[in-house]
Amino acid sequence: MKKLLITASLVLAAVSGFSQGTIDFKNIAIVGGVRVVDAPVRNVDGTLLLGTGFRAALYAGTAGATEGALRQIGATATFQTATTGAGYFIGGARTLNENGVQVPLGGPAVVQVRAWAVSSGPDWENATIRGQSSPLDVAQTGGGGSPPAPPALLTGLTGFQLQVVPEPSTIALAILGGIGTLVMVRRRK
Repeated sequence: MKKLLITASLVLAAVSGFSQGTIDFKNIAIVGGVRVVDAPVRNVDGTLLLGTGFRAALYAGTAGATEGALRQIGATATFQTATTGAGYFIGGARTLNENGVQVPLGGPAVVQVRAWAVSSGPDWENATIRGQSSPLDVAQTGGGGSPPAPPALLTGLTGFQLQVVPEPSTIALAILGGIGTLVMVRRRK
């Protein structure tokens, strides 16, 4: 009996060592009739994003992580297709334990929402129409405690607007044009 109890406690400790904090990946949340998260996303022209032509991804890191160190967690989410849900997505619970991110149960994390127009690129990094929220410090992710706490809401998340990102060739042409102008001005002097 003693060996069984020791074995069970070791298994429980090992399993809890692999447990990770959780986040509820959505930009709208209503608790007790009050909107505690209300962060709609807008297109370049200011209209609310609507439908499967737009995607959102959750990027996360451990507490204190910089924006460049954040990694994508889980699959992308599409925006609502009904006009009444324009600007909002509901991606579900995400466990912060992939792409090198290891946030413990109930531990702090830094998260960011990134969105883009699918027609401009297959993912956020390659899209030419994209945007992102400010990084958000989550003091306590879900999963900790007994019984385990529900996934943490993105309380404090603010809405944002997509922007057009110039393609590298456009930037290169602008730089070359600027250099050419400087050369011409210098020659005339």
